[in-house]
Amino acid sequence: MKKSHSLSRHASGILYLWYTDDHAKRHKISTGCRLKADAKTWVMKFLGGQVQGKSGRKNLSIKEFKDEYLKHSRQHHKLKTYRNCQTCFNEFLKFIDDRPIRNLTVKDIQDFVNHKQSSTSAATARRIYTAMSSAFETARQWQYLDTNVWRAVKKPKLVERTPLWLTVPEFQVLLDAIGVDLQRDQKRIRDGVRLKRHEQEGVQNRLMLNRLILVGFNTGLRSGEIRNLKVSSVDLGRRVLKVRNTDEFTTKTNRERVVPLNDTSFAVLSYLCREAEGSDGLIFPLVHNGRFKVMDESYVGRHFKSWIIKAGLNPRLRFHDLRHSYASNLVASGVPIYAVGKLLGHSDTKTTEIYSHLSVNDLQGTTSNLDLSDVREFNKGEVAGRSKTGVSAEVDALAIQLQVILEKMAAAKASQDG
Repeated sequence: MKKSHSLSRHASGILYLWYTDDHAKRHKISTGCRLKADAKTWVMKFLGGQVQGKSGRKNLSIKEFKDEYLKHSRQHHKLKTYRNCQTCFNEFLKFIDDRPIRNLTVKDIQDFVNHKQSSTSAATARRIYTAMSSAFETARQWQYLDTNVWRAVKKPKLVERTPLWLTVPEFQVLLDAIGVDLQRDQKRIRDGVRLKRHEQEGVQNRLMLNRLILVGFNTGLRSGEIRNLKVSSVDLGRRVLKVRNTDEFTTKTNRERVVPLNDTSFAVLSYLCREAEGSDGLIFPLVHNGRFKVMDESYVGRHFKSWIIKAGLNPRLRFHDLRHSYASNLVASGVPIYAVGKLLGHSDTKTTEIYSHLSVNDLQGTTSNLDLSDVREFNKGEVAGRSKTGVSAEVDALAIQLQVILEKMAAAKASQDG
C-alpha cells in the first residue's frame, strides 16, 4: 500500500513519483513520462498494482542491471556521462564475477575501490566510485535493492593539488611551438608540394586548432563549450560571447553565462565569424572528408599535448589547463574569486576556491602583459577599454596568411574541376 504520493519533474523533463510506504519510508521511481497526464495514468496503474516494472524484479545480475541502467543513462545523461558509466561497469565486471546485485557485500566494493586506488590513482578510483554509487542508488530507487551497498564504503579522497596553469610567457612559448608547425605547412605549400585532400584538411585543422587554443587561453571556456561555439553566440557589438545550451550541446552545469572578449579573442572571433559560412555556424569546425563537424575532443587533446611537449613545457598539461590558466591569471591580477567563478560558470564557489592560493604578491609580474581591465569593468556592468594580451600577433598573422594560401588552392582546384 502506497500512502502519500506526489510528482516531481527531473531536469531531463521526466516526471518522477515520490511515495511513502507502510513503514513510513520515502521512495522515488521514474514514470518514464514527460507529460503530466501520461504520468498520472501511470501513477494510477502503479498504485493499483498494475505496474510491476522494476519493483517485481529484485534479483537482477550485475550485467542485467548494467544493460538496463545504461539504457536509462543514454536517455537522461550527457554522452560523456553515459560513456563513463559504461567504462565503470566494465571495470567493475573485470574485477568481480557476475552475480545478483543483491548479493554484493561491502567487502566486495571495498576490495574493488582499494584495487583501483592501488592500480590507477585516487582520482580514477573516485570517478568510478561516484559513477557506480550513483548507478546503484538508482537501483535502490527502482526497488531492485533495499540499500545501496556502495554508500557504506567511503569515497576515495583526493590529495589537494594546485592546478597546473600557464603564465603569459609560458603560453608564448607554446605559441612559438605551434608556429613552427604552421611555418612548416606554409613552406610545403609555397614550395609547390601537391597535397592530398586529407593533407590539406590536416593543414586547415591545425590552423583552426591554433585559433581555438588562442581563444581558450583568453576566455577560459571548457573544451566542449569552445568546440561547440557558434556564430550566433558571439556578440561582437558588445564584445562578449554567450555560452548557451542548444539541442546539440548543454553546458556541464546546464547554466548559461556571458564571457567578455579581450583584444585577442575579439580579433580571432571577428575574423572567424566572417569566415564561418558552410560550417553550420560552427566557429571552430573540423574538416573531414570535405565536411565540417564539431572538432573531436581527442583531436584537440592529442595535438595540444604534442605541442606542449615540443615547447618543453610540463608534459602533464592538458587543454583543460588553459581554463586554469585563465582563472589563475585573473586571480593574480586582482579579480575577486567570486567574479572569476561567475566567468567560469561554476555553480559552487568551492570549486573556484582552488585558485585562492594565488595572490598578487605571489605572482607579481606574471600577468604584466595581460591587462584584464575588460573583465573587471564587465563585472561592473559595462565593457570598457582595450587590453594588451601578450599573445603573439606574428603567429596569428601567419595563420591568416596560411588561410589565404589554402583558399587560393581551393579556388584553383574548383576552377580545374569546373
